[in-house]
Amino acid sequence: MMTEVHKLLPSKWRQILNNNYQLFKWRLQKKDHRFLPRGSSNFKTFYNAKGKEIDTAKVLNDLLENGFAVVTDLYPDTWVNSAYKKVMRYVGDYRKKKIPESSLSQDKFGYDKNLLNTGIIRFYNVSRKIKEAGEFANNEFLKYIGELYYQKKLKLHTVISQYNQVSKIPCRGYHVDSHVEEYKTFIYLNDVNKYNGPHTYLKGSHKLTDKLVSKLFRAYTAHNTDVSDEEAQAAGFEEVAITGKKGTVLLIDTRGIHQGGTLLKGHRAVFNTYFYVGKE
Repeated sequence: MMTEVHKLLPSKWRQILNNNYQLFKWRLQKKDHRFLPRGSSNFKTFYNAKGKEIDTAKVLNDLLENGFAVVTDLYPDTWVNSAYKKVMRYVGDYRKKKIPESSLSQDKFGYDKNLLNTGIIRFYNVSRKIKEAGEFANNEFLKYIGELYYQKKLKLHTVISQYNQVSKIPCRGYHVDSHVEEYKTFIYLNDVNKYNGPHTYLKGSHKLTDKLVSKLFRAYTAHNTDVSDEEAQAAGFEEVAITGKKGTVLLIDTRGIHQGGTLLKGHRAVFNTYFYVGKE
């Protein structure tokens, strides 16, 4: 079956569609949100922890072009070290069974029971216990970029901490988080290299929703947001493993295809915010 949208796609997409037509759901994108000229000077001014002005235009353009952006030195090392120590203390309490259960839908601090025995220790509503988590969740610059990106007001849903360690159970593979306009920010609380689980993104894959096609692969059906390794490879996007020193901040459009890197050794600790389009 050939559709008008189908005819507009490059040959590699047409071949994938021909082979897997029943797995794909298509819709035209109503608007392209690439709304700001490069180098625009009409931005608020923000400074990093070292007193250097942040290049807001570059951060926004990276997010628009790649689906992710990276900011360094947003917080001083003393702040990052304090946050890390507190997360590790709660990880220790969790192992001693001193932490209650919670979930993304609950408004209380606690661990995610669905991740038991996976090597992942996730705490919801962590700002109730760790002040740095609340400061990160309410960072004006990070929210400002997200609202420029979507040209809509964003509402903070929650902030979590997550501790990943080596496990025999593999991390979730490539996926998209959802099909709604979602914006996430991460901060690495310890150094992250290629061995301890860098966030990995298929560069530019968010553009599938910005132009013609908003639902591609099995990941773009209503009930399955996973993308197989074969589909990810066939898509032809560059895979970027985002490594960085402690304090590195990631801004992510989670409608793009991504995964958490597999931990081969060591561990990784982060704060992670969830923002959605909506009124304050």
